[in-house]
Amino acid sequence: MPPFPAAPAIVVICDNDSIHHAKAVTAYLAEHPRLELLYAARYSPHDNPTERIWAALKAFLASTAVSWPGQLRQTHTFFRARSPDQLLVIAIVGHHSR
Repeated sequence: MPPFPAAPAIVVICDNDSIHHAKAVTAYLAEHPRLELLYAARYSPHDNPTERIWAALKAFLASTAVSWPGQLRQTHTFFRARSPDQLLVIAIVGHHSR
């Protein structure tokens, strides 16, 4: 795992979806013993900070009816208009904290 050569372990937090238990994933993990998957609940959006960012993006896009290229531009605008710190607040608190 060249990107993190000095790390004793690399832990990836993922949901408990069945795809993360697939034979290909299991085989890859067996070949890379420093890589460990830490499983969260199967689907718990209220516990997943990333879901809060997607909820904020969905709320941002909901007020418009535009084509796919328009939505892509609006998605770009959404992320460009927010600093990493603002996205972190959204991830922790939710999009209603604007």
